[in-house]
Amino acid sequence: MILDEVHHRVKNNLQIISSLLDISSMKTQNQEAIALFEESRNRVNAMAIVHSQLYESERFDRIDMEKYIQELSGSLLSIYSKEQTITLDIKSVNVYLPVTQAVPCALVLNELISNSLKHAYRKKQKGLISTSMQQPNDGTIITKVKDNGVGIHERRLILRVLRAWG
Repeated sequence: MILDEVHHRVKNNLQIISSLLDISSMKTQNQEAIALFEESRNRVNAMAIVHSQLYESERFDRIDMEKYIQELSGSLLSIYSKEQTITLDIKSVNVYLPVTQAVPCALVLNELISNSLKHAYRKKQKGLISTSMQQPNDGTIITKVKDNGVGIHERRLILRVLRAWG
């Protein structure tokens, strides 16, 4: 019962934050501000997906990252890929993260996948975004997000990720 109540409250609070961002974006015509509101809303959604999967799971101590990446990618694809035909290739078998690691990982994945969708492809272009996550026996986790789009200089990519983290 306590878990249901906590889930209900967290879900409602995340929905309120998302709605406030929507309302704020409707009050401006500035495209740069609207894009910032949309990116913030996507970050809230990335955390909400982690929370939702945790609640739906039989185990409350970990997140199935393959399922998470599929849901996040699908959500971002529906937002950003209106004029392109983008295919997702997701490979993450038996990688489970505790919530303390899943949330920061979720935010990084959100940035990388959304950057690919926003910047790698021109209108009406077909593309492929590959995401993989592996956990070798040494305890590390290797995450890769790759696209076949127009490309980006490595320094610009690092700056975009750093800017996204504030």
